[in-house]
Amino acid sequence: MENWTTVLVYGTAISLLVFVGSLVVAWLLIIRLPADYLTRPVKRTTENQLHPALHLTWRVVRNLIGLVLLVVGLIMLVTPGQGLLFIFLGLVFLDFPGKHRLLHRLLSQPRIYRSINSIRSRSGQPPIELPSHETDP
Repeated sequence: MENWTTVLVYGTAISLLVFVGSLVVAWLLIIRLPADYLTRPVKRTTENQLHPALHLTWRVVRNLIGLVLLVVGLIMLVTPGQGLLFIFLGLVFLDFPGKHRLLHRLLSQPRIYRSINSIRSRSGQPPIELPSHETDP
């Protein structure tokens, strides 16, 4: 019986650490996101100035980070954590066609938009700007 108690204590401690860690990571990523992320031109001038090998490496690393955040967000939909925020952050890091339209749709959900801007306002950051209209093909 002692073994189960030990497993339960360690499991609870690890679960609590992961939950708190996920909140800290989400907080840091959300406050570092530029307010005009969805309204600025998609041009990436600094990335284009990198050596092609560094540019490719950066894109692969960035997409891996996005994939990890997306999977963690999906897991957090059924476990304790900020699942929707992590899904949003994962999508921010990923590169795929229609990304900005999808992010705009997600941010159009009042609960997500309020959560993100609440975090940003507590950190002294301006709210995320939404495009005035969405252009659907």
